[in-house]
Amino acid sequence: MKPLNIETILGHDAGITGSSYYRPTESELLDDYLKAVDVLTINHVNKLQRDIQKIKARNEQLETSRTEVEQLRLKLEPLLALKEVLKNQGILREKVSPTFFFRQGRVVLLRSVSYHHLVAARRCLPSP
Repeated sequence: MKPLNIETILGHDAGITGSSYYRPTESELLDDYLKAVDVLTINHVNKLQRDIQKIKARNEQLETSRTEVEQLRLKLEPLLALKEVLKNQGILREKVSPTFFFRQGRVVLLRSVSYHHLVAARRCLPSP
């Protein structure tokens, strides 16, 4: 809290609160007071109530996130089923694990390379 705001809240004359000097508004005084309420009170009910409000807000965020994840999962299930059907029919091939090869004296990594990409990459290599 600002010392001048403390003096104003306590009703003391700070000596500089005339019309030509800083005079805090009621909202500024209230904001400062609310920041210090936990320290000024013996009963911790206010702090516990604020903690409960924070926890409720966090729970609402988590519930919203959970709902979004569930909706995405519902959208993804048909796509995964289609992927399995295409794999079983031989139309879709699984990707090969990461592959390394040398090109112009450097090691090059092909990530998640399909067979066609690997064949094309090997064509670029010089013959041994």
